[in-house]
Amino acid sequence: MDWKKRAGAYLIRKKIRTGILFFIMVLISSAVLAVLSMQESTGKVEEKLLSLSNSGFQVESILNDGGIQKKQLTQIEKTDGVKDVQYEYDAVGQLQDAKAVQREQSVQLDQGNLGELVGVRGVSDSNNEMNFASGALNIQSGRALTKEDRNKVLIHEELAKENNWTVGSKIKMKLFKNGEEGGGSYDEITVEVVGIFNGKIIRAIYRAHK
Repeated sequence: MDWKKRAGAYLIRKKIRTGILFFIMVLISSAVLAVLSMQESTGKVEEKLLSLSNSGFQVESILNDGGIQKKQLTQIEKTDGVKDVQYEYDAVGQLQDAKAVQREQSVQLDQGNLGELVGVRGVSDSNNEMNFASGALNIQSGRALTKEDRNKVLIHEELAKENNWTVGSKIKMKLFKNGEEGGGSYDEITVEVVGIFNGKIIRAIYRAHK
């Protein structure tokens, strides 16, 4: 009797033991594969958490008389380890020949000669702005703001509806911004709508800012 027949005869005689050994091997193999899969998944999660937790830092002014000057901020770009920067500022815009959105259950002020005021946030890249990055605000039509944009804005869908604005519309406004020389002075600007976003209104306009 050759070895193949002897092996077959052994398996037949010891089929219970063979079945148990086979079952144990399957369990061991499954456990090893599960551990390897968990290690791979854990590694990916760890890398993601590290990238998020170390994604950046924020610098802001605590002074009452304005923001940080641009020449001071540019020093951050030269810091070792800084790969990218996002410049932001908050301002107030006065729309010309247009209407601001009136919110229900909010305090309405007698603006007098101030006209229609809207909140404006200047950003160098809207995809990196917290509200857009988190999904609280989403581009409904058009595109996001990039670092190459000049005199471009994103507007809230309610502001667009109020004034019949679409992507490509031009908006005239006076822009009052803190942190600039001249204090309460303003710039008269004309900007182009490149995108319309939805979500809770915090600021009605996002403007490209270098």
